[in-house]
Amino acid sequence: MTILARERDNGGVGERMPVLNIATAQQVSVVTASSTACANAVGSDTTVITVWCTSDFYVDVAAAPTAATTGFAWPAMTPLDLKVVPSSSKIAARGITAAGTLYIAERS
Repeated sequence: MTILARERDNGGVGERMPVLNIATAQQVSVVTASSTACANAVGSDTTVITVWCTSDFYVDVAAAPTAATTGFAWPAMTPLDLKVVPSSSKIAARGITAAGTLYIAERS
């Protein structure tokens, strides 16, 4: 286990986060005109995914996700950890101002 930064600042007491392994990886080509989803749902042991994109992007995680321009936006080249439902979650992304590549790393 590792202590989260905010807990270290509070004396190291409280929530601890396990160190996660990297499992399966996927890539999605992201465009600005529409939402693009990954082809496969996450694995049966996956509880967290780490995503990052080469361009600013909107993101959605669900069984049938759609990344909308009114949704959650995230800056380029900035890792984002998301909680997922094992065996059913997929991720979709949409470029904000440019096309790019979304990288998805399953963690468990």
